[in-house]
Amino acid sequence: KQSAVEAFLYVLQAALLLDHAAANNGADEKNNVCRRRPFVADLGCGGGNLSLPLAWWLQKQGLSDGVVAVDINGFALKILAERASLSGVSIETMEQDLLHLVEQPALQHSTKETTGIPHDGSDSSTVDDRLRLADCAAVVSLHACGAASDLAMAAAISHSLPFALSPCCIGKMNASRQNTKQDAGGRIIGMPKLRSVDRSAAPSEISYPRSELLNDIISVEEYQLLAAAADYGTATNPNTNHDTLEERNRTQRCRKAKTIVELDRLQWAKEQGYV
Repeated sequence: KQSAVEAFLYVLQAALLLDHAAANNGADEKNNVCRRRPFVADLGCGGGNLSLPLAWWLQKQGLSDGVVAVDINGFALKILAERASLSGVSIETMEQDLLHLVEQPALQHSTKETTGIPHDGSDSSTVDDRLRLADCAAVVSLHACGAASDLAMAAAISHSLPFALSPCCIGKMNASRQNTKQDAGGRIIGMPKLRSVDRSAAPSEISYPRSELLNDIISVEEYQLLAAAADYGTATNPNTNHDTLEERNRTQRCRKAKTIVELDRLQWAKEQGYV
C-alpha cells in the first residue's frame, strides 16, 4: 500500500490539482500560479489508508485544505476518525452510499456548512453530500473493492471532476447487491443495510461490461470470466513455482484480463463525454 499511496501523491501533485486554466482568468501566468480548490474526496476510504497520509501531505504542501473521506461503512469511518485524532490530522468524514453521489450536480450551491454530516436518508442530506463532492478538487479511491471503484468513477464523472483510482477485487464485480429498499420509481431509499459482501457488489445501476464498445464484443457471461481472471495478486505464493512456463503464461493471461477490464472502464468514461 505504501507504493500505491506514494503514486497517488505524485499524480495529485503532477496533474489533478493543477488547474492551468486559471492562467486564462487573470492568474499570474509567468509564475504559473494555479487556482486552488479546497478538498480532495477519497471515495470508499475504509479505515483511511489513503486519506490519512493524503490529508497530511496535502496540508503540508499547501495544495489543498484537506480530505473528505467517504464510505458506506460507519464503523470504518469511526476507525479512521480515531486514527486521524492520534495522528493530529484533520479529516472530514461522510457516511454515504457512493451510489447516492452519482448524480448531476445541483444548479445552485448550498449555504449549509458541512462538517462530516452522516447520511440520514433524507433528500436534503443527499443533496448536501452531492454538493460537497461537487466542491472538491478531485476524486481518489484506493482499493475500493469490486463495483465500489465503478461507483467512485461514476461519481467523479457526474460532477466533471478529475479522478485517480486504483481498483481491487475485480472478481467481486460479478456479485449483485441485495437488501436495498426502493421507491415506486426504482430509486434506492435511504442508506441500504448492506452486508460486508454487498458493499463491493454491483447495484442495479452498474452493469458490465461497462462500455458499449465491449458490450458489442463479448457477453455478460464472458465478461464474468474475464473479471474472474483479472482478480489476481502480484504477491508470490511460497507453495507455487512461479518460474514454470505454465505459471508465467497464467500470470500473463491474468494481466491481459486486468488490462481489458480497466480499459473498459475508461472507455465507458469516454462514452459519457468525460475528457
